[in-house]
This record gives sequence, C-alpha cells and structure tokens, in this order.
Amino acid sequence: AIAYGEELVEDAIRKIAAQQSCGFIHGNGEFGERFSLYQIRKELAERKHGITYPNLVESLLILAGCSIEITPDKDKSIC
Repeated sequence: AIAYGEELVEDAIRKIAAQQSCGFIHGNGEFGERFSLYQIRKELAERKHGITYPNLVESLLILAGCSIEITPDKDKSIC
C-alpha cells in the first residue's frame, strides 16, 4: 500500500507531467516522464507539503515498485 507521503509525491509527478511534454515511450509500450527532485519539492512546497531530499528519494523508491494500469470501461470511451 502507498503511504500518505507517496500519494502526495505521485500527485506532484502527475501535475508536472501534465504541465510539460518530456514524456517517452519504451520499446515495450511502457510510458515514462522526466522530472527533477527540485521540481517535485517545489510542487509540494506550493501545496504546503514540504519534504526533505532523503524522504523524497525514499518515496520515489517505493513508487518505483508500483504500476498503474489503465483499462477502458466497457460502457465508456476513453479520449
């Protein structure tokens, strides 16, 4: 299970990804996004959730073991 801190880091990464176009696709169909530790810390600070570099790295290591799978709902379309 993802802890509260990891959820905040994940949300910050998603927001950064939506604001910039530095994504890439691996040959196996997996997607990735480039970001810096500074960008994440800045985004979290703007939300009043400061984080130290060691805690941020720990959260990223935990998130690295997670995956997100998006599947379409049979009754809904995805645009």
